[in-house]
Amino acid sequence: MNLFQSLPKKTLFLRLSALSLCLGLLVACGGAPKPKPEVFLKVVNIKVDTNANQNSAVAMDLVIIYNKDLIGHILALSASKYFKQKEQLMRDYPGELHAQEWEIIPGQLVPRTLIHMKPLPMGAIFFANYGTPGDHRIRLGKEKSVLITLARDNFSLEEVALHPSQNGSDD
Repeated sequence: MNLFQSLPKKTLFLRLSALSLCLGLLVACGGAPKPKPEVFLKVVNIKVDTNANQNSAVAMDLVIIYNKDLIGHILALSASKYFKQKEQLMRDYPGELHAQEWEIIPGQLVPRTLIHMKPLPMGAIFFANYGTPGDHRIRLGKEKSVLITLARDNFSLEEVALHPSQNGSDD
């Protein structure tokens, strides 16, 4: 005997209606919300003091992270550790990390850099490979345009206005 045959028609109708309603609500919810980008950077301006990094060249990377689970791992690295592990990190996480690289000498005039990212960047961190002790790491927030100042012993980041010609139509 079939399970459905043993139920009264009214009970069967109510159970099937409830099941249909639940399935309809699940489909309407569409599952998890779509991820949204966490990084909006378009322009990097760099100012280099004449005695930056105690008069030594400095490597600087902007690391764009596309996997939210990697942010904590990358944030745990000092610049020194990041630069030592950089090649392996890029091999371990292809497509999930991207590094925009600069090699800068003290007093250098660095042209404005336009930043191009894949869709859905989840995090971004600047690392500057200074010879002085310290993390030399700055996490980016929602800034669209920044000024990085490379000074004698450390570097800093400040948000600057985005010129209208730099503001793409994809906003």
